[in-house]
Amino acid sequence: MKYRIQNVAVLGAGNMGLQIAMYVGDMGMQVDLFDLPGNAQKALASAVKNGLGTMSGRACVTPRNFIEAEYPLLNKADWIVEAVFEDEKVKDEVNATIARYAKAEAFITTNTSGIGLNSMSAKQPVNFRKNYALSHFFNPVKVLPLLEVCPCNDMDSEKFAAFCHFAEYVLGKSIVQVEDTPNFVGNRIGGLCLFLPFRLETEGLSLLDIDRICLNLVGWEPLKTWDIVGLQLAGPVGGNVYHRAPDDPLHDWWNPDIREIKALLAKGYSGRKGKTQSGFFALKGKQKLMFNFTQSDYVPAELSNHKSLVAAMAAKKPIDKLSRLLSPETNDPAALFAQKFFFATVAYSLHMVGKICKETSDIDRALEHGFNWPGGIFKLTQQFGLSKTLEGIHKAGFGHLVPAWFSDLAKKSGNLYGQTDNTFYSVSTARMAAGATVTGGIYPDKIKKTESKIIFANSDAAVLDITGDKGPVCLVVFTSRGNSIGMLTLDAINKAIVWAERHEGAVIIGNTSANFSAGANLFQMLEWSEKGNVQAIRELVVSGQKTIQRLCYCHAPTVAVPCGYTMGGGSEIALGCSRRVVNSQVVWGQTELNVGVIPGWTGLMRTMKIMMTGLQPYYLWSKDFTVSAAVDHLMPVWYNYAWIQTSRDAYHAREMGFLSPGDIIVPAQGLGQPYVLKRAREVAEAMLLAGYTPPAPFVFNLPGAEGFAKFKLQCEQGAMMDQFPVDHPQHNSLCAQKAAWVLCGGNTRLGQPVTEDQLLELEVEGFLEVVMRPEARSYIKKILKM
Repeated sequence: MKYRIQNVAVLGAGNMGLQIAMYVGDMGMQVDLFDLPGNAQKALASAVKNGLGTMSGRACVTPRNFIEAEYPLLNKADWIVEAVFEDEKVKDEVNATIARYAKAEAFITTNTSGIGLNSMSAKQPVNFRKNYALSHFFNPVKVLPLLEVCPCNDMDSEKFAAFCHFAEYVLGKSIVQVEDTPNFVGNRIGGLCLFLPFRLETEGLSLLDIDRICLNLVGWEPLKTWDIVGLQLAGPVGGNVYHRAPDDPLHDWWNPDIREIKALLAKGYSGRKGKTQSGFFALKGKQKLMFNFTQSDYVPAELSNHKSLVAAMAAKKPIDKLSRLLSPETNDPAALFAQKFFFATVAYSLHMVGKICKETSDIDRALEHGFNWPGGIFKLTQQFGLSKTLEGIHKAGFGHLVPAWFSDLAKKSGNLYGQTDNTFYSVSTARMAAGATVTGGIYPDKIKKTESKIIFANSDAAVLDITGDKGPVCLVVFTSRGNSIGMLTLDAINKAIVWAERHEGAVIIGNTSANFSAGANLFQMLEWSEKGNVQAIRELVVSGQKTIQRLCYCHAPTVAVPCGYTMGGGSEIALGCSRRVVNSQVVWGQTELNVGVIPGWTGLMRTMKIMMTGLQPYYLWSKDFTVSAAVDHLMPVWYNYAWIQTSRDAYHAREMGFLSPGDIIVPAQGLGQPYVLKRAREVAEAMLLAGYTPPAPFVFNLPGAEGFAKFKLQCEQGAMMDQFPVDHPQHNSLCAQKAAWVLCGGNTRLGQPVTEDQLLELEVEGFLEVVMRPEARSYIKKILKM
């Protein structure tokens, strides 16, 4: 059963309600945001400025007053989200209104972070209950993938399955089905970890020590997290369990009355979002401070240099960091805290499996996708070793929490996760089970294991045959360090184009790693610059331009699949393709100024082309298109480069001018890149079926030297006032001027047609001039941490 959701009503314009409204608004859904009179309007006024969404998304959200005259508007909603204050009485009153006005088939969900779902649903009529479920988002909504879901006891099972499908495939969230227990899963396990610094022995540890220990132990910092989410949340986070779960094995540890937090709140230090923007930590200029509770004031944030922590920080591999802190032979304050923290968390999590969720993997996913841990607590347990973990738990005094199944598994040298395949130990079936995969998803690492699927490969890239049943398609996967781009990568792309044209197929460029590409191989670039090898750099730049132009104008459709960091040369390759299918979490930018150069692989020309393609030709070549008008249109393109602007996500990238109207944004926080690659293949196949023909080259009308003078003045003023966001202001000014010279068409004049090739020649000249300077080498070394 599937439901199409077009209209959404969000009740509550507070922090979470506003974020949910803007999140679905960016997707194009029409949203009515309700709150007490005037509150929704006030909240929306600063939503775009605060980075919660785009102007386009904001236009989809209509502020409403939660008054009787506007209650009937609830009847048009396909999905109603209750996100009001965490007070069960208030929620009951709101739910009663929803029950009166919601249409019969509408989804009704609550964003409560811990109040009993069935306790609330029991007070409402049956028509309400059959549509009612939990949909607990995590803050910030756009960043953290986790969505905890749970049907109320009377919800229709098919309706719940339909909502989960919508949440995963349309909202793009990572779904964890939880039980109706206080704080559910994420805030039950992650919440305990937030409280542990106040329940364990911390004598001899500074606040910075505590966060660094946890960072090296589990990849997450509890005190920093408190500052981000707000110290005032200690009450509801702790209170939900403390007051509603008297049988919790660590019940007293959930007492929300925390002396340290009360002391900070009394001084007005509520975290980064408070008026002072201070909590456990603060900033004074560029100096990081930490609160000293003995002195009742902030002091410089410093480590105490405990040997175990120093050794863990020096280790490069996560397992080595973990082992050095958990070694039974180490007993300094840092190690003792680490051992208690880790083994308490593992033991408590083991105890909760089967109570708050079905499987250990549910807890891991909640920690990874809701609390931003790089790996869940059970994945860390697997790495450290089950038998050693069991021994550590008993030594730390938490053996009473360990269930029999884990003791047996540890004694039998069993595993929580498969060593070579995507499997996990299922507690419910007492055997290894297959992990979640995307039906039809594209997994390059698996495809590479079949030799016949490898069309071409070198040390930096591979071309794989991912042909489905609707036409030949190949996939170019970058395999170099950091997906950096060099001659070998360009060679692979050209080989893919040859294959696609020969087979009347399509080319996809993408991967399943965290990032698409941050750009060119900087190690190689630095070496050539230091040796004065201008010719080698020229060949790389020209080869990159030719390859990217070929991506645009070859007779095979080309589709880029940007994800994560898509910067510099990575951006230019994506922009050069016929179409883009973009992971919604992409961070996009022409960030070459970070390394002291200008875009050299068509980046300036192509971002300008996207902007000008949106202008009507009769205007672009009319007398109304003056030098001043041309400069006004070019300024945002130049500003993106000169001020190193990057997108918050794909929707923001679209407004910045990196995406064209035909490009597709795919929310896939839970399903991940295999699903986005699947969607990209579908797009490529559709382009083949439609009969693909390449576009004609664009001809530009640019302001030339007269327009450049206006950019030059801004550059000089920016250098004088130190406005550029990186070092070496004079070099930055030179780079910004070279970029403007390209955008203005060089030594031309308005009304004189400028070709793409002319602009690319200007890019080469400007790039070579700045890359050979010592300031550029200084920037590159800084990026490479040399």
